[in-house]
Amino acid sequence: MRIIKHGHACVRLETDRHAVVIDPGMFTSPEAVEGATAVLITHEHPDHWTPDLLAATDAPVWTIAAVAEQIRTNAPAVAERVTVVAPGDRWDVGVPVTAVGEKHAIIHPELPHFDNSGYLLEIEGATVFHPGDDGVI
Repeated sequence: MRIIKHGHACVRLETDRHAVVIDPGMFTSPEAVEGATAVLITHEHPDHWTPDLLAATDAPVWTIAAVAEQIRTNAPAVAERVTVVAPGDRWDVGVPVTAVGEKHAIIHPELPHFDNSGYLLEIEGATVFHPGDDGVI
């Protein structure tokens, strides 16, 4: 397994057959999604996803309902590739993935408390956890 950090929140996890990209946001270079076989998005903030980076790949996308709604509005061509996930869901993107957590860390008590999904990925005998901006780990 190769773990490649692509600035800010974006991580690319590679095996010989798969490339899973998590949170390709506004501080991420386009090469992060080149050849991706799956994209996971933790929450709706632009530092964790952008329409342009999702359009730059044909990989399927897994994310929470709030992000899926924004994708339908801001990147409609990508919407057909989106699967909505919830805490406890398990699926396979070439490696097993489990959605964990529910809420973004509190930024300020007067700001809304956003949904957030972390992801557990089982890769080559190891478990990798990407929390997004989870408030409780």
